Amino acid sequence: MMVTAAGLFILQVFLHAAFPEDATTLQQPARLLSGSSLKSALETRRSISVEGAPLKQVVFDIQQDTGIPVILDRRVDPSQKVSLTTGYVTVGECLQMLAESSAPEVNSLAMTDHGVVVGPINAVGRLRTLQEILRREIVSHRSAIPSSVYRSMSQPRQRSGSRASSPGFLFEEAAQECGLEVTNPETIPHDLWDAIQLPAMTFSEYAAWILNQYDLTFQINENSQLTISAVPATLEISEKHRIPSSHRAEILDRWQTEFPGLKMTVSGSTATVSATVEMHERLRTLIDGPAPNRVAAAGMQKRLFTMTVPRGTSFGQLVQSFRSSGIPIRIEGRTDDELIPLLLETVEFSFEKTPGDRFFPEVFRGWKARVAVREDEVVITFPATSE
Repeated sequence: MMVTAAGLFILQVFLHAAFPEDATTLQQPARLLSGSSLKSALETRRSISVEGAPLKQVVFDIQQDTGIPVILDRRVDPSQKVSLTTGYVTVGECLQMLAESSAPEVNSLAMTDHGVVVGPINAVGRLRTLQEILRREIVSHRSAIPSSVYRSMSQPRQRSGSRASSPGFLFEEAAQECGLEVTNPETIPHDLWDAIQLPAMTFSEYAAWILNQYDLTFQINENSQLTISAVPATLEISEKHRIPSSHRAEILDRWQTEFPGLKMTVSGSTATVSATVEMHERLRTLIDGPAPNRVAAAGMQKRLFTMTVPRGTSFGQLVQSFRSSGIPIRIEGRTDDELIPLLLETVEFSFEKTPGDRFFPEVFRGWKARVAVREDEVVITFPATSE
């Protein structure tokens, strides 16, 4: 079986330390991805190398290149300088490392159906659950509110905000578009946001994105009135999971092992669980047990590689990217000190659908070493004496 790596390439992003203040507002991607297209884009592989660049500019460049909406929480400083070199990993992993590099042990990200949000761990960790809670809040009033209001809240809309937008104004404007009256708009603290373009979202998704940044949520009533309130300390939703009776004990053991203290009641083949959206997704996965063994990938020799490396990329960065992507590179015949000047040399190339047994010898041809491409590793052997 041949596994194609076509479409995978290394993206080197060498950015200057300073940019015009409004650089990221000049141009937006022609199309912001969502749904299955967004998921596919997050699973593509590439490498990012950034040195002392403003986080805002790095995020903008990624969004421009991929079409993936990347949104910074208001508590993340967009002007902070970040330095990061990733391996040859998925874009989702690149963004996770970028979030963590901006403030280790503080920031993380949430991958929603409409983009990626970077922010404080606690805030982004509850975002998807808050979105679902607000969606259910609206659904629960479906029969009481006018049908036109319900349809408007359920219809995805693409929204944007200009420089110095007020989040309170943006929220109230969106609510009024849906036919809702906000009873206490002053609850949202006064703030000024940078310009932003968002993918199409329903009202509950958009509202959750704004309110979550201020630890707020909302409730509505049968008069189409919306009242803003504080987010509870614990956010969970209740869902029922069907578990085969014949494997109930085994499945419950898997659940408790991964989530000690899980809140649930079990009746027959139904388990009612209170948890976050992400936990519910994981519980459904654990019902099926460990993932089945996949068909082994093709050996390194016949695997196809499509890769573009821009001018200025060092061999050291290239080797690091290969290794981080699960491609073992073993170098023999040179000490670490002797390798330093070779790893600092730069390389530039572009290959398309090239088998590994041709790809790697061409990539390392300038080293004048023997390149052996084996089934599970690449071995670069230098002669005993320099040529």
